[in-house]
Amino acid sequence: MPVQGAAPDEIALVEALAAGEDVEAIRARLGWPADKMKRYLRSAQVAQAVSCYSLQSLHSITIPRAIRMCEVLMHGVLYYHIDGKESAPVMVKPETRLAAAQAILKLAKYEDHRPDDPKAATSGEKTLAEMDLDEMIARRDALEAQIASQAAPLDAPMGPDGDTQADEKDSLASMLE
Repeated sequence: MPVQGAAPDEIALVEALAAGEDVEAIRARLGWPADKMKRYLRSAQVAQAVSCYSLQSLHSITIPRAIRMCEVLMHGVLYYHIDGKESAPVMVKPETRLAAAQAILKLAKYEDHRPDDPKAATSGEKTLAEMDLDEMIARRDALEAQIASQAAPLDAPMGPDGDTQADEKDSLASMLE
């Protein structure tokens, strides 16, 4: 209920306004004269009630539906129901799946909870959540090429500990530090 102690027609007004109904249609349905409707529309209490009611609806209905839709998109397969029959599976494009995942991360404010990384802050690099699909693929390819360039050949001489003789500074761990 939008306003405690409000008259039923006032509650109907707030609900209709929050639902985006036409003002004249609401006025006609309530049977109010135009001047009464103008007074209510200019009222700070009505504006606040509409805002609160809209936020309640947003948080209890719309956001959960949006999150569920993002989860469905991230899964990668959609089924449509037409005339009670399920369609063949429709594959979701990777870009759409990525956008859904990024929307969930942004909604969860995931990046706000990361520990401060001064190296990342000064490098100007995007986080994975900020990258689009092409940027992620390019990043993956660059990392794979870097690892491959530093990998010891299979016939490299072995050290005393049974490992290849590679400098520790060239190890993958040191690259990621």
